Amino acid sequence: MRKDNGETGRATTIAAIYIFVLLLLFVLGVIENRIDSEGMGFLPLLVATTPWSWLLMGSWDSSIWGSGPHAKHVAIFVTCNIISGVANGFILYLFVSWRKKRASR
Repeated sequence: MRKDNGETGRATTIAAIYIFVLLLLFVLGVIENRIDSEGMGFLPLLVATTPWSWLLMGSWDSSIWGSGPHAKHVAIFVTCNIISGVANGFILYLFVSWRKKRASR
């Protein structure tokens, strides 16, 4: 068996923190949307999940998200937090793991 010496643990922790911050940004956007309804509360979430969220933004008006009052929030959560966040979290995990391996050489 091979010991990781904390390489995987650090990368996983950083990726998990990133996903948690995205969840907090989504909650901030929902709260701001209820108060102001401009939709600018989701801008930090869009910036944090760049570039995937901007590419998927066009799907927010699709009927697959439903037609209720919370359909836009479901669309934003799925496209930004789940799809874009997981993609960026995986890239972040790979980058941190690569940097750790490179530094240990």
